[in-house]
Amino acid sequence: MTVQIFRAADWRGGTDTAFEGCKANSGEYTLWVYATATICGVPREQADRVVMFRQPLPGVSPLRGTSHLPEGRYAAWLYGAGDPGHPWVNLCAKTCVKGELPPTPHWVLLGWLEVRAHHQLLLKTWDQPDGHQLYIQAVVLSKADGVPEWIP
Repeated sequence: MTVQIFRAADWRGGTDTAFEGCKANSGEYTLWVYATATICGVPREQADRVVMFRQPLPGVSPLRGTSHLPEGRYAAWLYGAGDPGHPWVNLCAKTCVKGELPPTPHWVLLGWLEVRAHHQLLLKTWDQPDGHQLYIQAVVLSKADGVPEWIP
């Protein structure tokens, strides 16, 4: 089976510095922060999740990763969670897929994504409200359409 797993440390474009812990309480910032289950703001290599929290600024640069799969169409699964109230993410390569994160961590099928060989992937939020937080622990691209059988 052809599959690629992207863990938090595989994504580029986040920061290892957290503001106000990992809460969006005040200020104007929107950040992807590398984190663990208990610490927000760790070096990328130590991260088991990336956390996005949003304040009034309208957008933030996406996280970036590179596919090492052959060109083709892959099921895009994401493991993570988001605060209720529009916790959507976009994953883009040759095409884009969009999905809503659940309030507690689960696998979510974003859809079928078209990629080229060595294609850069972009992971970003979509219409994220002020004060909203979400986190992502893993993204899986797979030729199989079944839910991954492991938990990050």
